[in-house]
Amino acid sequence: MTDTRIDNHGNGRDEAGRGIQAQSGAGRDVPPRRRHNVNMARAQRLEALGEQWEFELDGEVFSLPTELPRDVVRALAGLDPNDLDGLLTLLLGEPQFRRFAQHAASVQDIQALLTAYGRDTGMTLGEASASTRS
Repeated sequence: MTDTRIDNHGNGRDEAGRGIQAQSGAGRDVPPRRRHNVNMARAQRLEALGEQWEFELDGEVFSLPTELPRDVVRALAGLDPNDLDGLLTLLLGEPQFRRFAQHAASVQDIQALLTAYGRDTGMTLGEASASTRS
């Protein structure tokens, strides 16, 4: 008799480590269920991108998160599409935004910055909303 280990989904491995699929009904094979591990996927993204995306303005370094928390995205959605200071405050945080505001950054500078951020992180920010490229 073969020693078989079965998981909660009816899938298992025999003593040689070969996968065994659960059977349903009249002997039909049911494919094993695949599970996406969110923590592992996040760790891989952060390993590839780092936790912060940095940019320099007039010799001063600033950083943006490579992943946005849902509460920040919700707050972004509530902004007026023309509220660049609100957008930058949410992304940079108050302390960094105060430093950033001391520089004479143009709207074009900010657009170029957000374009580079989106290109490097897969995050797009447009009309005060955030999404990821699919």
